[in-house]
Amino acid sequence: MTSPYYASSDLASFFVDAPSRIAIGSVTLNCWRRDLDGALGDPNYGDDATLGHTIEVLVLTAGLTGQALDAVVTLDGKPYQIRNSVQVGDGAFTRLYVA
Repeated sequence: MTSPYYASSDLASFFVDAPSRIAIGSVTLNCWRRDLDGALGDPNYGDDATLGHTIEVLVLTAGLTGQALDAVVTLDGKPYQIRNSVQVGDGAFTRLYVA
C-alpha cells in the first residue's frame, strides 16, 4: 500500500473552501467541480459533432457513504446521475463523473 504524501487531517483542508457542494443521499460534501465537454459523432463522415456534457466532481473518499452508478445526486442545486467513479492515487480522493 502506498503511503499518502499528506496526513489524513491535511486532506480535509483542501475542501474547506471548495466552491461546490454535492448531496449524495443524506450526505452533503464540499467538492471541486470541473465541466467537461466531449464531441460525439464523427465530422469526417458527415456527422454533425454534438457536444456531450459531463461534470467531474472531486470529493474526499472518507465522506462517501456509498454511491452507485446511475444514482441521482444534487450538485449545486441541480440533479444529475453518477455515470462513473474512480478513486485517485492511494484512495483518499474519488472522482465522480456525473451527467
